[in-house]
Amino acid sequence: MNNKILFLAGVLLTAPVSAAVYKWVDAQGAVHYGDLPPGGVPAESVKLPGISTYQAPALPPPTEPQQQSPAAFTGYTKAEIVQPENNSAVRANDMKVQVVVGLEPALQPGHRVAILLDGTAVGDPFDGLAVQLSGVYRGGHTLQARIVDAAGKVVTETPTTTFTLRKATIIPPAASPPSPGN
Repeated sequence: MNNKILFLAGVLLTAPVSAAVYKWVDAQGAVHYGDLPPGGVPAESVKLPGISTYQAPALPPPTEPQQQSPAAFTGYTKAEIVQPENNSAVRANDMKVQVVVGLEPALQPGHRVAILLDGTAVGDPFDGLAVQLSGVYRGGHTLQARIVDAAGKVVTETPTTTFTLRKATIIPPAASPPSPGN
C-alpha cells in the first residue's frame, strides 16, 4: 500500500503542470495577469512558451594533475621582529605586548617560533608569527625570536629588539600648594 502511495506521489510530482494564465485590463487601463479569471471583467487566455532548457556541453575527460615538486627550502632570507619596533615605547596598562615576527620565506611546515623575553624563553614554541605576551612588567626589555625545527634545533633567529613598557602611574598626584589669595 505504501509503495503505491509513493509511486503515485512521484508521478504527480514529476508530471508537467499546465495551468491556464489569463490576461485582463481593469477599469483604469492597467494590464493584469493571473491564474484565475476575474469575475465580471473580460479576460483572454494567454498561451505561454514552453519551459526554457539548457544542454551543457560535454566536459573534456579528466587529465592527470601535474604535480609540482615544492621548492627545496634553503633557509630563511629574512627574520625580524616587526612589532614592537626596535627602541620603541609600548603603553600597556594591562601588561600585554603583541609580538609579530616577519619571515621570508613564510614559516615552513614543521618549524615553530620561540620567543625570548630578556633572554628567557616565554612558553612553548608556537605555530604562527604573532603572539601576545602577558605579565610584562614596566621598564626596558629585550625580545628575540628563534625559529626551531621539529627536533627543537634553531634554524634561524632574529636580531634582538629593545622596547620599553610604559604604564599609567599608580602614585597619586601630589597636592598642589594653595594659590595666593585663598
